[in-house]
Amino acid sequence: MELPIPAALPPLKPTFLIGTGYCREAGEEHDTFESWADCSAAYACVAECQESAACVAVAWAATPQTPHDGCKDAGKPRCATRDDGRGEALRQAAAEASQRAGQLASEAKSRAVRGRQERANLL
Repeated sequence: MELPIPAALPPLKPTFLIGTGYCREAGEEHDTFESWADCSAAYACVAECQESAACVAVAWAATPQTPHDGCKDAGKPRCATRDDGRGEALRQAAAEASQRAGQLASEAKSRAVRGRQERANLL
């Protein structure tokens, strides 16, 4: 499936169509992938997936048939990405790393303030 790429946007990695319809696993079972959805255009939908290490597939509809996520009612397309299960783990790890970085920065600032106070007391 070739997606139109506006001239001002960088090209995407090669993509290919593996089927039509909603994402599902072998045996027609309901999908168990982690996912998120929004009302973004095809290019933005694919680009978002390609930026994520965990994203394995995109389901995109120009005219959604179901009212999920409000896209159909808004007259917008619907983008749903599928993660291979690492998505939530990656988001959690990133949140924990960000929190720890904030703690370390706060501790470093406190040490610097104490050091300045101690030097001032020596003068």
